[in-house]
This record gives sequence, structure tokens and C-alpha cells, in this order.
Amino acid sequence: MSHSSSVQVSFAERHWWLLSVVACFFAPGCGSGSDAAATCPAGTPTPIASDTMAAVAEHHFERHGQESVEELTLVGGERFELYQSGCDLIRQEFRFLAPAPAGEVFDQDLFREAAKRFRKMSGLSPVWAPFAQWADAIEAIAAEGRPGVPIELPGHIRLRVEDYRMGTEWWLVVVLEQRIE
Repeated sequence: MSHSSSVQVSFAERHWWLLSVVACFFAPGCGSGSDAAATCPAGTPTPIASDTMAAVAEHHFERHGQESVEELTLVGGERFELYQSGCDLIRQEFRFLAPAPAGEVFDQDLFREAAKRFRKMSGLSPVWAPFAQWADAIEAIAAEGRPGVPIELPGHIRLRVEDYRMGTEWWLVVVLEQRIE
């Protein structure tokens, strides 16, 4: 086992409960009072932002049953989208938009950039403060993480980081999944 994997295990062992709480806090429908909660353990997807948040310049949320898409533009101009879905397996896919990098993006840099995005979000609103824990989790696995390859975290949480380019745009994608039991 490499040195970095012992760091990953150490982080996971110390923070498994916090990762589970954060996953539930931002999971579709956690705490929602909708009728879907009676038939679906996760309830229905709920927005993580609102038009009244000081950090949010533009916000759009659309839900269709157990799926939703949320588009945000932050005051600084950064854009991201959040796709949520699931019932027994909840899934959140964060897509962060950025200008395409000039050269190749290395694996560790991709994970570091993902952590940087979550850390920045955590400082924009008290409601988003728990995103710092996702930043910590992503940083802890950066040395071993491979783009597109899911990493199992405690609490039945699976994390995947990847990216893709569309012309001059670069999308950094972070997928979080958790089985509700």
C-alpha cells in the first residue's frame, strides 16, 4: 500500500460520519416533506441555491419527478450545473465550467481543481459551508484518484471526478452517489 493510500484510509476513518451527514444534507429531498418521500427514501430533488443568496447572480432550478437540473452563475461569473437524481441510489453531478486549459490536465491537478471549486463554494454562503468537507475528501484522494474511476468512500458514498472539453469550454465534473438503505 502506498503512502497516499494510508492517508486516504486515515481521512476516511476520521471523517466517515461527516461525509455521510454532508451527503444527506445536500442529497435530493433530505428533509423534504413531499409525498415522494413516502415512496422514495431520498424524497425528491431540492435546490442547493436560491435567487436570494448573495453569491448567486443567476439561478434556475427545474425538477421532473426524481430528476432535477440546477444552473447557477455566481457573482464572480463562474458557472456550474448540478444534476440530481435517484430514489434508492441518489446521484449528484456537479459540472463546473471553465476556459479550456492550454495543455494537458494531469490527474492530480484535476482532483485539486475539483477540491478548489468546492472549497471556494464553501466560503460563499453559510449554507454551502459543508462543501469544505467535500474539498477535504477530494484532496485526500488526489494522489491516487484517476479521472472517470469511481472511488468508494465510507457511508456507501462513491466519488468520481472527470473532465471533458467542448470547443473552448472545459467542464470539470464531480459525481457523488450514495445508496440509501
